[in-house]
Amino acid sequence: MGTPIKSRNPRNAPGRPRSPVVDQAILRAALELFIEYGVAGASIEKIAKRAGVGKTSIYRRWSNREALLAQAIEAFRNATGYTTDVLDRTPPHDFAKLLIDACEVIARPEIR
Repeated sequence: MGTPIKSRNPRNAPGRPRSPVVDQAILRAALELFIEYGVAGASIEKIAKRAGVGKTSIYRRWSNREALLAQAIEAFRNATGYTTDVLDRTPPHDFAKLLIDACEVIARPEIR
């Protein structure tokens, strides 16, 4: 008798780690399409095409379009630097400058 073959859980199987460059391309494409066309125009197919990846690359990372769009929006929001932590740590005498800077970011066309 031979040695029994252990079954593998595909999620725990060794393999190539996911590329952060691909992650960022997908998030960027999702956000751009969402800004340009809204939720309806940000289909997985269009996101994959704009990011230059296959749909399977997206579905390996996100369970659905809404989860992907939510993460893309959150990543963009965090990239602006205006998190609640920053607001909490801003001294009162610097708060007016912070608000003016935040208004400039909010006035950008892609944010409006």
